[in-house]
Amino acid sequence: MPASTSVVVLNWDGGEMVQRCVASVLAQTVRPHEVLVVDNASSDGSADAFADHPDLRLLRLPHNTGFAGGMNAGIAATTGEALLLLNLDVELEPDYLQRCRQSLDDDASLGGVTGKLLRFTDSESDRGGDLVLDSTGHRLYRNRRAVDRGEGEPDAGQYDTRLEVFGVGGAAPLLRRAMLDDVRLGDEWFDADFFAYFEDIDLCWRARLRGWRFGYAPAAVARHHRGGTGGRRVEAIEAGNHRNRLLMMVKDDALPSLVRHAGGIVLTELRSAVHLGATRPRALLLAYTGLLRLLPRALAKRRRVQAGRTVGWRELERWFEPYDYLAVLCRAPQR
Repeated sequence: MPASTSVVVLNWDGGEMVQRCVASVLAQTVRPHEVLVVDNASSDGSADAFADHPDLRLLRLPHNTGFAGGMNAGIAATTGEALLLLNLDVELEPDYLQRCRQSLDDDASLGGVTGKLLRFTDSESDRGGDLVLDSTGHRLYRNRRAVDRGEGEPDAGQYDTRLEVFGVGGAAPLLRRAMLDDVRLGDEWFDADFFAYFEDIDLCWRARLRGWRFGYAPAAVARHHRGGTGGRRVEAIEAGNHRNRLLMMVKDDALPSLVRHAGGIVLTELRSAVHLGATRPRALLLAYTGLLRLLPRALAKRRRVQAGRTVGWRELERWFEPYDYLAVLCRAPQR
């Protein structure tokens, strides 16, 4: 078991949600080494509740740096050998940290672990309704579309097996600091250019290129409101998802693998672009102008990522799953 565990809670106008998140951290059966709330320049006063809190520290950032920048600040300001990174809209069951730490301790090759995230819904808000899955880890398809395993499905025990997953989401992962430092690029663990969305998948992809693995611990349970306070910025979310998926491919993908899967990748990109252009044209414009602006930096980062890889592209390809185009033909494109 890691000798010390730090918890980082990222807040941006979190209101009562962030207070419930922090309360669930302080109620854990395993006491973390330190708890840090990073506030991304909130305007609702939600950070004030933690200013003089005896059981945690508060780090106020001068401006909103997004998920990536805020978590980078939290990682830099903590010392734990393992880090539990939390969105403000997550509430942990009391043994979440204990069970995730046990999984991390059981396998030294694991760079991170996630538990079973259940979604808060109107019918489940009082814990009396049906349980709906939010995430049981990430999966990645050959067209480079990324999804949360089990998202939106009723929880009937179909994801109750402890196993390896491609990656862990950013809502409530327990990450090994040794892994984070191994994939660090300059002063960034998460890519700050992503701001928000896909930064967690990018991190896990880079870690896999260095030989790290990721685990799913179903006995560790948390609840996720999904979206937190970011739902107010739908246009920015759409633009960020579209842009960052492409930036991730620029940085992390292998050219032979891109060629092998080019048909599905191009088809998915065209469908997403047409849908976004028809529904939110400004978001599409923001996505592509952002891509062009960040492309030189992404290419520079690619050189460093690819130079440090220890895993061949064929080994990584086993995680790229076939995509059922017919099953989703009539659905709106997703990330």
